Amino acid sequence: MWGFSRSLIFVGLLLEAVWCLVCMYLFALAARPSDLSSRGRSITCGIRTILDLAGSLNRDLGADTNWHSERELNNALKGHRAVGYATWKDNDKVGLQLGLVPFDARASRR
Repeated sequence: MWGFSRSLIFVGLLLEAVWCLVCMYLFALAARPSDLSSRGRSITCGIRTILDLAGSLNRDLGADTNWHSERELNNALKGHRAVGYATWKDNDKVGLQLGLVPFDARASRR
C-alpha cells in the first residue's frame, strides 16, 4: 500500500538534496573574493559603475560626446566592444589601476 508513496518521497527528497547542494555550490562561487571585492569595490555600487562606464565610453568614443545626439551615440555604440573590469599598471600613477576595458584588451593589460 505504501510502496509507491515511499519511493516517491525518496525521489523527492533526493532531488531536494541535490538542489540544496547546487545552491550551496553557487553561493560559494558567488561569495569567493573577486578582483573588485579584494580592492574594496563592489559591483552593486551604482554610482561607481556609472562612472566606470562613462570613463570607458569617453576613452573609446572621445571626450566630445556631450554634443552627440541620441542617434549618433546609438550608432557609435552598435560597433562598440563589450567591456569588463581589469587591473593594469599605469606609468604615471603609483600602484595598479582598476577600471573597465574592452574584453580583447583585458589580457594584454594585466
